Amino acid sequence: MALLTILLFLFSVKGYFCVRDVKVNVLPPIVRVGDNITIGCSYTLDNETLINVTYLHNGREYFIYTPKDKVPIYVTALLKVKKRIVKNDEILVLQGVNSDATGVIKCVVSSEPGIMTQSPSVLSDSTFVTVVEKPQEIPNIILESLTFQVGKNLKAKCSSSGGTPLANLTWYVDGDEVEYNEISRINQYTEKGDLNISVSELTLPVVPGTYNGTIHLRCEATQYTVYNASTEVLLEEETSSSSSRLQFPFTVRVGGGVVMSVAVSVIHRYLHEYLS
Repeated sequence: MALLTILLFLFSVKGYFCVRDVKVNVLPPIVRVGDNITIGCSYTLDNETLINVTYLHNGREYFIYTPKDKVPIYVTALLKVKKRIVKNDEILVLQGVNSDATGVIKCVVSSEPGIMTQSPSVLSDSTFVTVVEKPQEIPNIILESLTFQVGKNLKAKCSSSGGTPLANLTWYVDGDEVEYNEISRINQYTEKGDLNISVSELTLPVVPGTYNGTIHLRCEATQYTVYNASTEVLLEEETSSSSSRLQFPFTVRVGGGVVMSVAVSVIHRYLHEYLS
C-alpha cells in the first residue's frame, strides 16, 4: 500500500510528464512571394530544463536554440529570404520569403530527463506553410466564336500561365458560378512544360429562353485568398447581321479591386455612319 501511494505521488508530479503541449505556429500560413512569415513554438516545461528548440523545414534543420551554448542561436541559410530576425530567442521572422519556403514546418522541443526518466524528453508538432507565386498574366479566354446560337453548345477555353501553385479556374455566366452537372461540362487539366499552364474548358448548352440576347462570360483565376484575377467577355446572339459585328473582351478585373476596360463592342452600322 505504501509503495502504491509513492507511485501515485510520483505520477502526480508535473515534472514526471516532462515537456508537453508543444505547438508550432506559422503566421500567416499562406503568403505571397516577398511577404514575411513568423515561426514560433509554444510548449510547457514543468520542472525540467530545456535542452533545445529546433525548427525543421521539410525534414532539414534550419534553426536551433540551445540556451546552454555560448552561442545559443544557430540559423542556417537553407531558405532563400531577404532577412532573418530572431525575437525572444525562439521566434524566427523570415522576411521576403521565396516559393522554396513552401513545405512542412516542424518544431522539436527537447528537455533534460525528468523524474523517473533516464533519457531526454522530446516532443514535436508540425504544420504546413504555402508561399504563393502569382501567375505571369491574367487568365486568357479563347472562344470558337464571339457570338452564340440558341440550341447549340457554347465552347470556351480559359488558361492561366505560371504561378505556384497553379491557379484554380472558375467559370461564371451572367454572374453565376457554373458548376459541373448534366447540363454544363467543365474539363480542367494542366499543360506541363517549361511553364506549366492551368486550363479549364467549358461546354455550355444554350437552352432556348435562358439568355436574353447576350451572355456575360467570366473566367476567374484564384490562388487561395492571396490572388484573384479574372477576364470577362460579352457574347451576343447570332443573327443575320452578326457577320457585320466585331466584338472583343471588354473588361478585365484584377484582384485588389482594380478594374480596367480594354475593349468594347463595335457595331458595323455605327462604324458605317462614322465613315460616311
